[in-house]
Amino acid sequence: MKIRINEDTSDLIRWHATTTGLAPDAIVDRLLSAHLAELHEAKAFYEAHDHDRGMQEEAANLLISYGGQETLLAGIKRLAPDFETLEARFVRAIDSPGPGLSATVL
Repeated sequence: MKIRINEDTSDLIRWHATTTGLAPDAIVDRLLSAHLAELHEAKAFYEAHDHDRGMQEEAANLLISYGGQETLLAGIKRLAPDFETLEARFVRAIDSPGPGLSATVL
C-alpha cells in the first residue's frame, strides 16, 4: 500500500526522520498506531448497523469528515449514545466472571 500525503506533512515527517534517525514509514506507523483502537471501534460500529444503510453512511462519514476536532469515538457516541463500544464490552466481560466463577480483586 502506498499512501500519499501533502507536501507540508511530508516535509515535517522528513525533518523528524532526519532528526530522530527513524524511517519516515516508521514515524507514520507510530502516529497511526495511536488511532488503531478508534479505527477498530469505527469498524465495529459500521458492522453493527449492517441492516441500517443510513447509519452505515453516517459511520463512514465520521472518517470521511475527520478533521481532528472530534474523535471517532465521540462521533460514534454522538450518533448512537447507547452503542456499546468494543472497550465497554471488554470491560463488561472482565467484570462479569460468568456462572460458577467469582471475581477476586487484589
